[in-house]
Amino acid sequence: MKTGETIEYLRQRKNISLTAICGTEISRQNYYRISHDQVNTSITKFRFILEKLNVTFDEFYFIKENFNQEKIFLDYTKAQNEFENKNIQALTNMIKEYAAIKNNSTRELHLYCLLVILKKKLQHKSDETCEQILHDYLIRIETWTHYETVLFNNCMFIFSTDFINVVIFKTLSNLSAYSSLRSYGSESFRMLVNVLILSIDRHEWTTATSVLQKMRQITLADDLVFEHACLRFFNNLLAFIQGETTDTSHYEEVIQALKFLGSNKLALIFTTYLKESTNQLTHI
Repeated sequence: MKTGETIEYLRQRKNISLTAICGTEISRQNYYRISHDQVNTSITKFRFILEKLNVTFDEFYFIKENFNQEKIFLDYTKAQNEFENKNIQALTNMIKEYAAIKNNSTRELHLYCLLVILKKKLQHKSDETCEQILHDYLIRIETWTHYETVLFNNCMFIFSTDFINVVIFKTLSNLSAYSSLRSYGSESFRMLVNVLILSIDRHEWTTATSVLQKMRQITLADDLVFEHACLRFFNNLLAFIQGETTDTSHYEEVIQALKFLGSNKLALIFTTYLKESTNQLTHI
């Protein structure tokens, strides 16, 4: 739906009168033009309307996208799924789609670059141009938002450990503020989980230990089940790798709990890391 169309949709579904939504700030004629997308309203008036509708910016745009995430974020998820399934043809089709629109905005260009990088990785190749575009963008951003976190989480495997450490130093304090936005969960914690997994994949145990220490410092709400499961699992996994324990019952409990909650994909990921760890050195 368009912006004005969404405003009128919400007004009607909530049975809010024109008098109530316009108040003394907006004339009926002006509201008609806004709701029919005949005029661009100011941010002040738009916020006034949202307050009358009793919806937040996030809720409004979720409804505007027909109760879906924005397409760009849906395509990030799709790209990751196709990469995990090693579906080169699906990635090729997405590359063609974004090649046609990559010059429209930075976001389309970034996703195009990510798709190229993912396809090349499956072919055991690399694309220095696309990698540099993502590197240059992320390194110059001082204040990260949800978008930068999603981008980084999907492409961090192309970066060096030194670069990742710089990113973590720059962004953790900023991202911690997102813990109050329930739809985003704990952005900083989830980013660290991905960095920790990458460190384990690279057998960089010192970095992994440092990242885990940062994860322990983040205050998690009781209902962040994914985050608590990750912390408990990796606490025990790193203790096992460092030779502090040989007991695997603690993370077996986490895996069984995830299966009970229906998080079978996450349980499988944890099972894989547990299996791989038993085949590696038990001391750093």
